Amino acid sequence: MFTGSGSTWSRQATLIGPAGVYGGDGFANAVALDNGTALLGAPDSNSQAGAAYIFQRTSNDQWTPRAWMAASDAAPGAQFGWSVALAGSRALIGAVFAHSTGAAYVFAPITGGWAQQAELMAPGAAPGDNFGTAVAMSANSKTGALTALVGANQQSTSPGTAYVYTSSGTQWSRGAKLTASDAAAGNSSGSAVSIYGTTGLIGSPGNNSATGAAYVFTNL
Repeated sequence: MFTGSGSTWSRQATLIGPAGVYGGDGFANAVALDNGTALLGAPDSNSQAGAAYIFQRTSNDQWTPRAWMAASDAAPGAQFGWSVALAGSRALIGAVFAHSTGAAYVFAPITGGWAQQAELMAPGAAPGDNFGTAVAMSANSKTGALTALVGANQQSTSPGTAYVYTSSGTQWSRGAKLTASDAAAGNSSGSAVSIYGTTGLIGSPGNNSATGAAYVFTNL
C-alpha cells in the first residue's frame, strides 16, 4: 500500500495473507481499493475454488483483515478471486471457471463480515467463455445504484465480449452485451474492463492484427 503527498509516494503498509493463506494460493492475484477498503483475490486457494479477502484501514492508517469470502457454490477449479472490483460498499468477484462457463459474485457488508448478494452469469454461456476474467464496477453518486462490467474473453474461435449489469437495491439485472464493431475471432475482447459513470472501456489485446485495441462504450 502506497500513499502520495505531492510528487512523493511512500509505502504505508504491506498486506499479507491472514491465517489460512498458503504459498501457491495466488493471494493478491487481483486487487481493488475503494476509500478505506481493500479487496484481494486468491484464486488458487481451496483446491482452486478460490477466495477473496477484505482489509480495512484503521484510524492510525493500519490495515487489518476483516473478512474472508467464498462463493456459495464454490467448487474446485472455479478460481473465484481471479478478478475483483469495489464500489459503493459492494464487492464484485470473478470466478472465471465456475460452472465451466465463468461467473461473477456480488458481496455486501453485513454485521461481522460480508455476505453474497447475487451471482451474475451470462445468457447462453458455453464452456470456456471465461465470463468473469475481468470485472469493474461504478456507483452513481446521486442514487447509489451500481453498474458492473464483466468481461468474457472466450476462446480463440470467438472475439470475446463484456456484459453490463445494473443494481436496484439488492437486485441485479442484465443490460447490454458489448461487442466491438470490427470484432473477429481471437480478439480476446473483455480481457480487461473499466467503467466510470456510464462510460465503459473494453480491452481487446488480440485485435488490430494482434497489436491490440480498446473500445469505449457510452450510455451504459
